[in-house]
Formats: sequence, C-alpha cells, structure tokens
Amino acid sequence: MFDTGYTREQVTELLSAMLTVAPDRDNEHQPARHFAKALRDHLFAMPDIDLNKLPCSTPKRFTEIFSDELQRQQSLQLLIITPYLSGKLHDEDVERVDNYAREANLSPGSLQDLNNLANGRIKKAL
Repeated sequence: MFDTGYTREQVTELLSAMLTVAPDRDNEHQPARHFAKALRDHLFAMPDIDLNKLPCSTPKRFTEIFSDELQRQQSLQLLIITPYLSGKLHDEDVERVDNYAREANLSPGSLQDLNNLANGRIKKAL
C-alpha cells in the first residue's frame, strides 16, 4: 500500500479544511464531500474517519498541524482543487483558500490561477 506519510491527525485536518473551504451547497450534488471521502478511503486508507464528526478547521490550526513544509504545500494544493469541484467558483470559497494560503505563508501558481479564474482574468477551459 502507498504510504503518504500523513498522520491520522493530519488527514482529519485536511479533510476538515477541504469541507470548510468549499462546502457543498446542494444536498443532492456533493462533490467536495465525495472527493474528501475518496481521499479518505483510497489515498489515506482511513475509512473509519467520520466526515460528519470532523473537528473545526481554521487556517491557523491547518498551518500548525502541517509543520512539514512539503506536506503543507501538498495539502494546500488539495485545498486549491476543492473549489473547482462544484463546476462553479464561489468568491467566498476562493477567499477561504486564500486565508489558508496566507496563514501557511504559501503562494503557489495554482492559487494565482484560482484567483484569476474567479476574478474573470482568465477564461475557464471547461
């Protein structure tokens, strides 16, 4: 099995952060929840983590739990992907991702792309 090197605490925080930055707005179509569930079950192999009982995530907590720079960068990339899942970018989701990135002192190009798409500076390729 593939070992991500993530602890249970880190996986729990990442899943919580993903569902915090881009909450599903529709009970029927839940792309963020489905993505989090897929990561939980298949990448991290921790299906016993209950997505309904995740602790509250904050940018500060996220940064503290991901003290390793590489894991923090990787985890932020997953947060950056999450707002795209619904097929429509919401300004408040992008702002929440920005808050996590700012607290983590990270500014990858993919974050700039997310902001450019959200602000209409580049067109969606969809």
